Amino acid sequence: MGECAHASTLPPRSGRSVAAQAREASRRCTTATTVTTSVAGFGLRTRRVRPGAAVSAIALVESPLLSYLRSQFGRHCEVLEQLPDGRSRVGIAAPTSTMIARQLAGWGAFDEVLSPPTVREELASIAAQLADLYSSTS
Repeated sequence: MGECAHASTLPPRSGRSVAAQAREASRRCTTATTVTTSVAGFGLRTRRVRPGAAVSAIALVESPLLSYLRSQFGRHCEVLEQLPDGRSRVGIAAPTSTMIARQLAGWGAFDEVLSPPTVREELASIAAQLADLYSSTS
């Protein structure tokens, strides 16, 4: 994701580090970054990602559950396509892959993450940890 153009134009402020000034500029910045993603069978899609959302995932979700997913992710959830099988292809954004995986782990088989592989790997790790925790007989 590209840097905010405002971060490089900050006037120096005494007593504040450059990093603190850059964080402040990033919070004020409303410029979105254009991201192009490719998912097998779906082709290319170009969309805009808001600042603060460094990772975008594409998932298939049962359409009747979309309102719940939207309430969970807010403005970081975008319906990309309604599919004929009753599911929807959605884009989900968050600062990290782990954050997306943790939010989606509770959905179980009601969603399927198509990309990126980092979110799929995080979900598999969470599933393995839960299976290990709850498969013990003690």
